[in-house]
Amino acid sequence: MSTKAGKEPKLAALLNEDGQCAQLFLISDGQQVCDADTVMDGLLLLFGLYYMLNLNYPKHYAQLLGFVQVTCLKEDFPVSQRNTQFVKLKESLLL
Repeated sequence: MSTKAGKEPKLAALLNEDGQCAQLFLISDGQQVCDADTVMDGLLLLFGLYYMLNLNYPKHYAQLLGFVQVTCLKEDFPVSQRNTQFVKLKESLLL
């Protein structure tokens, strides 16, 4: 898996025969940036890359990344970027 220059970073997973995550790769601008052994480490690397490069989350998965950011990392995701489903789910979980 690769990305084109200027496209959003991606987190790619390599699964073993049992379907379990064996290794994760952070890919950006057409090259592997780093790798991780756990999903949590991979997500932290992905969030770190977005933060370091001051990137906005891509529209097609911004709500998911924003939700993970709020629930797992306990970091704010701007209210102006939250959609209705995000707000309802957050409220239903009492976060």
